[in-house]
Amino acid sequence: EGASSDPSLVELSAADAEAMAIEDGSHVTLRGRKQRRTTAVVVVQKTGLNPGEVRLSATSLKNVGLEAGDDVIVAPEQDLPEAERALLLPFASDLAAYEGTADSAFTDALSPYLKDNDRPLTVGDVIETSVGEGDEKQTIRWKVLELEPEASNPIEAARGTVTSGTTIFTDG
Repeated sequence: EGASSDPSLVELSAADAEAMAIEDGSHVTLRGRKQRRTTAVVVVQKTGLNPGEVRLSATSLKNVGLEAGDDVIVAPEQDLPEAERALLLPFASDLAAYEGTADSAFTDALSPYLKDNDRPLTVGDVIETSVGEGDEKQTIRWKVLELEPEASNPIEAARGTVTSGTTIFTDG
């Protein structure tokens, strides 16, 4: 498990990145148990990781159904499309504990996470965002339910990068 809480990052050793011909900022697909997949942005670590080791956030580990120490398959994602539309819904229990409205949860938590970051998303992913500071800090989890364009392979979940041109829906 990595130190980063950002579910969109995966840390790779410099040797592995070179062997896969990928660099910082490249996209990769992570595959875990039962063919569960998620997409992440590569952060190359020059030190601290041995070849064959990767670090994922706790959220990414859950998204691919793994625990720390389990094997994960990392594959370069050459043509990750830009998402045209995305449907993300907050978990009802997290929203009930949040003092604001669903609209303010989007404005205060999800929008800053997605804005100008070119975040890769996969249908089925759970994203954890935080709002507030100090003792007032709350976590709101969001599930990615739909993403357009749809996957070209009907067996796989749709994947894409959320950009400034992506329309985000949080009602449903």
